[in-house]
Amino acid sequence: STAQPAAAADACVVQSSESADLAHGELLETRAKERKERAKAHMKFGTLAARSGKLEKAMEHYHKAIELRPDYAVAHHNAGGVCQRLHRFDDAVKHYEAAVSIKPTFV
Repeated sequence: STAQPAAAADACVVQSSESADLAHGELLETRAKERKERAKAHMKFGTLAARSGKLEKAMEHYHKAIELRPDYAVAHHNAGGVCQRLHRFDDAVKHYEAAVSIKPTFV
């Protein structure tokens, strides 16, 4: 009967589609983890740069961390501190406000 091969083909398509969706989901999860790890690395480099007085370099790293993870409250907070040291007070306030809006308990 032609119905059985068609049903089997449909089952293969559904299974193939589910496998593709699963693989795509795993790929997205892997990429998200990689972005999170890269953001952490930029945070560490930013902190090292800030501690050694390289404030512009620190800001580059903090901005990269924020670009990778816009919800990174600590990166916003640290960027705010560097902006404050650079006398960029309006930018400092924006970063501090972002940190608190992301994580209200962040003080």
